[in-house]
Amino acid sequence: VDFIGKYPWVTLLIGLIALGSLTPGLKQIQTDFTHTGFFFDDDPMLLEFNAFERQFGNDDSLIIGVHSPSGIFDVDSASLIQTLTEQMWLMPDIIRVTSLSNYSWVHAEGDDILVEPFFPDDVELTQELLDARKNIALNHEVLPDYLISKNSKTALLYARIRPSIDGIVEAPPIVEAARKLSEAVKRTDHSFYVVGGPAINASFKEATQTDLQRLMPILLGLIVLCLLLSLRSVISTILALVVVVFTIVPAMSISGWTGFPITSVTGILPQILVAICVADGVHILSVFRQSLRDGQSKREAANYTLAKNFLPTLLTSISTSIGFFSFGTANLKSLAGLGVLAGCGVLLAWFVSYFILGPLIYILPSFIKAAPAEKLHTRLNRATAFTAVVTKFRKPIIIVFSFITVGAAGLTAN
Repeated sequence: VDFIGKYPWVTLLIGLIALGSLTPGLKQIQTDFTHTGFFFDDDPMLLEFNAFERQFGNDDSLIIGVHSPSGIFDVDSASLIQTLTEQMWLMPDIIRVTSLSNYSWVHAEGDDILVEPFFPDDVELTQELLDARKNIALNHEVLPDYLISKNSKTALLYARIRPSIDGIVEAPPIVEAARKLSEAVKRTDHSFYVVGGPAINASFKEATQTDLQRLMPILLGLIVLCLLLSLRSVISTILALVVVVFTIVPAMSISGWTGFPITSVTGILPQILVAICVADGVHILSVFRQSLRDGQSKREAANYTLAKNFLPTLLTSISTSIGFFSFGTANLKSLAGLGVLAGCGVLLAWFVSYFILGPLIYILPSFIKAAPAEKLHTRLNRATAFTAVVTKFRKPIIIVFSFITVGAAGLTAN
């Protein structure tokens, strides 16, 4: 603390250089929202699965479900299935499409064995023909609950994904193409559902991006509001946000250096770090502002603040990071990655609090004046009164919170 007070600019420079040395890792950040993002490269199950795919190929499929309340076996729905089947062949990385339209129907006529598409493409589809096909489909050994539902109102079209011999096939472009195709061919009362492995992988990515785009602004907005209400200072609020920004960016950079990709699990890292950063920043800023109100000079207040919070914030950061680092022993790569990145982020938050925020409270001008004695006594009286209430009703408070804890534990069992 004496070093920070004596050389604030040098300390700030050291902090910026240290944090800046981590930022090149941003270019190396990878994202993986497939099943591989959850497993280490040497995981026995993943190795076995990869060996299976190398020998037998990728069996992953994108599925488009078509639902019609009036039934699939009418001319409108049947022609839609035919059109959709033809267009799905044109989607990226698709090598095979299977539906009622092109299902190989094997049947006998006399002594002849015939193989033809279930919806014939060389004759006009009529309601009479489709009624006959409906009867055959619902009594078929394979088709019910495979390509057609037993109530004949929902049909599934399977698009086989090309083998991923030269790397993982990206799911989002395929899913996006399927959604656009569904919108393009949509007609009358039909509903479309894009499902399957690629759709799940794309949903993981979309959910993570949605959380970052929607929840983070809401989170930051609420935090700014709370900081303004508690600190009652725009400058102090900005300084608290400085801790957030200067922590999250290097912490995400560590993802690039360590090789842990951004997944649906590690994607919640910014939300975790925001809480940690704000806690560290508020500890320092609140004590600093209170010391100034108590009549101390800016240097005295800064010295007192950093010295008083040094051990509490350091020990809290170390113990919290140990808790996160313990996730690093998990067999799931994404969970281990979250533990490592969050643990490093917690330590970075403390580093930023003392090597960025610390020198800034020495360098930046202070506009806080000493509070009158009567206000100091009023604040102290309020704190004393609140403490007296908690002490007086300590038993009811303990009982109530015990019931809340037991109730919450009971809900987790459900």
